[in-house]
Amino acid sequence: MEASSKLLIKLDVIEGEIIKRPSKTCKTPYVADVKMKDGTEILGHSPSLGCCGLADKESNVLMTKIDETRTNAKRVCSHRIDLSLYTENEHENEHEIVVGINPKLGETIAEEALKKGFILHLDNVI
Repeated sequence: MEASSKLLIKLDVIEGEIIKRPSKTCKTPYVADVKMKDGTEILGHSPSLGCCGLADKESNVLMTKIDETRTNAKRVCSHRIDLSLYTENEHENEHEIVVGINPKLGETIAEEALKKGFILHLDNVI
């Protein structure tokens, strides 16, 4: 099996840090102020709300750019928060864990796994 056929999805991610959620300019809890690596601030859509602190102030997150060509409406947010970078300290060893915090991303991964036959005993599901 080729390596590309083992790939479920491909994400072009951008790292940032949540400064405030809800945003100071857009009061919905689904929008966060995010500081990018270059210092610029953007509005990020947080579809999972706080996700037990993984999408709250000072959280490091991975985002994908929102495609504005899919709708005629002007979007408030330029990016969607999909993953959180959680640092775990265990026995004086620190390691980073990437946690999926966008519910739609989980649905997409499950759908692709089913389509590609990666889940044993579930043939011809889709």
